[in-house]
Amino acid sequence: MTYDGLTMMIDGGLTEQVETIQKMLDEVGVDHLDMFVNSHPHNDHLTGFLTLTEQGTLTADAFYTFFPHDYTEYTVSQMRAMKLCDEKGIEVIDVTDGDTIPFGDVDIRCMQFKGHKAVNNLSGVLRVQYGDCTLLLTGDIDGAAQRDLAKRYDLHCDIVKVPHHGITSLEWAFMKDITPEYMFIPHGAGDTAKDQQVLNKYKIPYGFASWGMIKLTTDGTRWLVEQHVDDPKLQKDKRLKFY
Repeated sequence: MTYDGLTMMIDGGLTEQVETIQKMLDEVGVDHLDMFVNSHPHNDHLTGFLTLTEQGTLTADAFYTFFPHDYTEYTVSQMRAMKLCDEKGIEVIDVTDGDTIPFGDVDIRCMQFKGHKAVNNLSGVLRVQYGDCTLLLTGDIDGAAQRDLAKRYDLHCDIVKVPHHGITSLEWAFMKDITPEYMFIPHGAGDTAKDQQVLNKYKIPYGFASWGMIKLTTDGTRWLVEQHVDDPKLQKDKRLKFY
């Protein structure tokens, strides 16, 4: 995410995805981050960023985390991240439910479900607003977190990332609250079929990030959604949508 010279990355993929991540960073001309925000420290949301930073091809000033610095769990890389931040001089900033993250004129509010032990349900959720345009980034929250946040917050946003790669059921209360105009699924396998059925039921347009990088641009009054589809076998070479 970029604004007025500021750069932010929210989650960083797997080490195995470094080539794809680097290609996307090169395309938008980013080799330095003012801040990296980690929704939760599962490997598939963190180790790509860590590998790029260890290699020196990406630098960062600050690392925002929703989890304790010594947090350990299966397939979690929090301790590795803390060690890297110490070695690279990256400031570690703790955030939690109700906090805000400064990013110029962009309002970024943090939400987090506290009533669960599962790493995914403890994911930090970000509501991003610039002018009248809003975006909800949901980490890997499952049903319990979806219901909790829908109860405590007004989650309505223009564009929403489908939670947990589109492999977790979308809760009715959550869908009723977000009422988006567009959603994107950062995954393209068949196990997203159930969520696709829900989106079709509510007549919500959606796209797959696995088809090619989705670019979201706003002037604060409307969104431009662009995607170049890498695979020529998939429907169209380019799709443009205004919201």
